[in-house]
Amino acid sequence: MTYVLPYPEIKKIGQDRPQAKPETWNATYRQIDANFAQILGDMETLSEATPVVARSDSRPADIAAGADYAVPVHKVGSGQLVVFVEGLRCFAGVEYTDVSETVIRFTSAIPKDFQIVCVSTGAA
Repeated sequence: MTYVLPYPEIKKIGQDRPQAKPETWNATYRQIDANFAQILGDMETLSEATPVVARSDSRPADIAAGADYAVPVHKVGSGQLVVFVEGLRCFAGVEYTDVSETVIRFTSAIPKDFQIVCVSTGAA
């Protein structure tokens, strides 16, 4: 899952006397707590989602590179879709392009007898 954290970059607190004061630490702890709250909320959402699995063990023909391939409904770019080809995890932007909430395009041709498993952990 891709996290959009409230504080993507937390400034490191220095060891020097002027920087190591309670107000600086308190602000930093608040930022860390906000990030953890976001991560925990995302994990809770994922654990409540019922995964949808689409499996294809064979097709009449190879899937050409760049051809549309139907996948379970998911939110584009959210990390809700996980794709495996022959048991190996594929990544958006590398092995496939996430085109729409129901379509991806593989960057390489996929032989007709390769197993493809797509798992969606959430609706669009």
